[in-house]
Amino acid sequence: MNIFDKARAAIDKVETSFAKAKGSSGEKARDLSLEEIGETLASYTAPDDGEPEKVAQGENPDGSHLEELRVSASSERDSDRQEVDNEIEELERRIAALRAARQKRESDRRANEPSPQTQSSKTSEGHQADRPASLDSGGGDKPANEMAFFVICGLVFVLGLGVLWLFAVQDSQQDKGSSQTAITATSEPEELSQEVGGTGEQVNIAIDCKENWFFSTYDVVLYVDDAHVATLDHGKSESYEVRLESGRHTLRAESEEDASVDGSLSFDTSMYTDFRFIIRCENSQVELEEVPHVNMPFGSDDIDGMKVDDAKAALRDAGFTEIEIEESDDLEPAQGALVDTLQSVSVDGERSISAGDEYYADADVLLTVHKMGDVHPPESAASLLGRDAHEVRDEFTSAGFTNVVIEEREADSSSDQLGVSAVTIGWLLFGNSNFTTTDTFDPAETVTIETVVTRSSEPQNDGRDSEPTILTVDNCPDLKELLSKSVDDASGFASSYWGETIQFDGYIADIQNHGDFDTRFDVLFLAGNVDTSPSVGPYFRFTDVSRWDMEYEGGILDAGKPVRITAVVDGWNDNGMWVDLDPVLLEDR
Repeated sequence: MNIFDKARAAIDKVETSFAKAKGSSGEKARDLSLEEIGETLASYTAPDDGEPEKVAQGENPDGSHLEELRVSASSERDSDRQEVDNEIEELERRIAALRAARQKRESDRRANEPSPQTQSSKTSEGHQADRPASLDSGGGDKPANEMAFFVICGLVFVLGLGVLWLFAVQDSQQDKGSSQTAITATSEPEELSQEVGGTGEQVNIAIDCKENWFFSTYDVVLYVDDAHVATLDHGKSESYEVRLESGRHTLRAESEEDASVDGSLSFDTSMYTDFRFIIRCENSQVELEEVPHVNMPFGSDDIDGMKVDDAKAALRDAGFTEIEIEESDDLEPAQGALVDTLQSVSVDGERSISAGDEYYADADVLLTVHKMGDVHPPESAASLLGRDAHEVRDEFTSAGFTNVVIEEREADSSSDQLGVSAVTIGWLLFGNSNFTTTDTFDPAETVTIETVVTRSSEPQNDGRDSEPTILTVDNCPDLKELLSKSVDDASGFASSYWGETIQFDGYIADIQNHGDFDTRFDVLFLAGNVDTSPSVGPYFRFTDVSRWDMEYEGGILDAGKPVRITAVVDGWNDNGMWVDLDPVLLEDR
């Protein structure tokens, strides 16, 4: 309802008041001037409720709406002033036309009026009923144009005084300044400011209303410290600017359909001036949640060489909840040490980040991770046939393949060709055994080298026992030396003792699911105990193994668990920098 709607509503009361105030014959009321109408309205006291209308003092006849008129006028003053002037000019033109019509009607009436004698005769003869009903005293019905005249006069008078009073109040407030502060919806500039009270700093409030599909899809009305802010559409997100004193305040949200369905929480502006809240509309209440502030644990310049698992753990500890990992296949075989380290980090799309930067806990964090790019086979499949399986394995490892296995088959007869009989890249029936050097593969694809061996090519014993000799720190000086100090490169040991069975005490340094499997694992070991510092020996690894493959009969396998490892040495992995082992037995110790 704009200022004119409010003024016209007030005129309805003015008309009623004026009808009560005139209290005279029709002729006398019709002859009242504009000044007399104004004086009558100004001095009238309603007999029904006993309270003065106080039009002359500039108050709206409906006093309960003065504050609403003042607020409306303060925000629409410039545009309304011109509209009020135009309205008054139009009303004045209509009054002038009515005055002219009344003067003409009076002239016509006097011209047609009979002489005093005739009038007296008719009166004495009982013909008083021939007179127009509008001339009867006692408040009979007046003509429509006379009623319009009085209503328009009242409208001009009240509207003019009301607008002058509103403008005076606005100018007075501007002169003396206001000690109150306001909440304004920045996304809805047409909405009027809502007074909060007090002075303070600007506080930014972002509110995200989560969308429901079918039920409880009502809009919510927002309040801060019981001051109305705005109505937020269901499922929408908006931001608002608030001026508040430092300290605790209350945010309240209620259903626009049912004010009893509401919810509230308090927030503290003594530390932060930016807040984000989540609203969830339920059947019986409105749930509000403040999204906490968190600080970035590292910056863009701190990520060189940082493992993705370490970065993710640091972010979780800091309070971030939305962490996404994106792989970048940008590495070449010679850059194997950078696999699974961070290439970049961004928060809400921003890449320039410093340690300690402040964000909301649900900010979108993207970790981009170095991964090995597609690799090429070192030679074609046909050229590898008949060669030594270990040499072929080393070539594939150097080319960037990370999962190379050898499968031996005993020759059926002396006529069988020894050496590599087939090389397959991929899984079982879907593998490629006819590849060339121009083909590309994911470096994690399994390379299976099938080779034919004779019984004489296997390690021999003296026949006094059927079990292979197990090398330990007690019977193998090289293994003892290897496990006595920290070692980064054990390629020499792995080459010298390939195919030998070793046994040592150690612990699980790390265990992860192999690919998407839930029951197959990649297990990394270190010698000694978990609290040994620095660690001794190189890393050892079981790749793509199950509990059955390890013949493990213990409990849950977790990082840090002390175990005894018995396994066959299967070579050195240059990319991962570990000794590959084929499991024989894994035991708790």
